[in-house]
Amino acid sequence: MFLARFSINLKLLLLSTLPLVVLIVFLSNQGKSLYDTYEDSHETETIIAFALKLENVAHQHATERGLTEGFLTANGTFSGDEMLQQRKTSDQAVDTLREFIDRHKHSLQGITINTDKLIDLLRQKDLVRDKVDQFDDNHNAFKYYSLVNKKAIDSIDLLTTFLGEVTLRSELNDIVSMLWLKERAGQSRGALNGVYAKGSASVEVYID
Repeated sequence: MFLARFSINLKLLLLSTLPLVVLIVFLSNQGKSLYDTYEDSHETETIIAFALKLENVAHQHATERGLTEGFLTANGTFSGDEMLQQRKTSDQAVDTLREFIDRHKHSLQGITINTDKLIDLLRQKDLVRDKVDQFDDNHNAFKYYSLVNKKAIDSIDLLTTFLGEVTLRSELNDIVSMLWLKERAGQSRGALNGVYAKGSASVEVYID
């Protein structure tokens, strides 16, 4: 009799708590869904922020490239102070990028690997600058800055593959296209400035 009554009480207890169990399961599933959404949103935000940091590195070094070409073309009589100031701005952009990568190591696993070559290249900058300041004919500054910008834009291009949201991926692809147009225009302008400075152009320069 006792066992039978206990069994009924147990059944009633189970039945009475069933809605609560269902609610807990529902909330757990909803919580996981919300957490997944948060994770996706956080990852997207990180990727976009990363792309903007890379874009700033490309922009600042393109500016430094132009001022450096002006400095060299004028034999140091033009844009020297502007070039030195721009170097500080370029370095600040690199420092910001490095700090971002360090701060988001966990979120950027598998992504920062693709910026290693860019970071290594940026470490060579002081050597290039020293040669520019000394008017060393082997400075290769124009090619160096162009390579830095290529690595930065290539890294942004690669980031688009990590975006799950189609619209954002399309927008970032458009930005990459605009960055390449801007970079090619900068390269053409620099090449023409060199031709004007020399007063002539070889066949090789014309082809470039």
